[in-house]
Amino acid sequence: MEPVSIHSIRRDIALNFSDLRKEGDVYYLTAELTGRDTQHVSAKVEQAGIQRLARFFANLAANRKGWDDEKRWESEPGDVTLIATVERLGHIELTVTMRHGTRADDASVTTTINLESGQLTEIDNDMRDFLGIPRTPPPAAA
Repeated sequence: MEPVSIHSIRRDIALNFSDLRKEGDVYYLTAELTGRDTQHVSAKVEQAGIQRLARFFANLAANRKGWDDEKRWESEPGDVTLIATVERLGHIELTVTMRHGTRADDASVTTTINLESGQLTEIDNDMRDFLGIPRTPPPAAA
């Protein structure tokens, strides 16, 4: 399974998902931020969080024309948080927070990855391929 990289359209930063593995009855993956504008940060995401992560990206893709408020995903131990919002011009802001620990006062890194709404279906499909989940059929032509 190929790792997934979600690159910002505005600056040199990416959110990467890799190293999907099973330990006992539990699946883990690694999430990391890389790029010139941030330090290398990584966190592990457990099985329940992986399933919710897949639904998070599927929901973004299904609503790629926009939504109100914010869409949020957080890993079970709270070391990775993703918040997606829509800018006025239709671009997506994916705010990523990674904590070195699970307490509120633990060190953390927060950055924003800017996306085009047209990237959301590709990101969803890449995540599905990476996680071994069947792809969603493309929307019917209008």
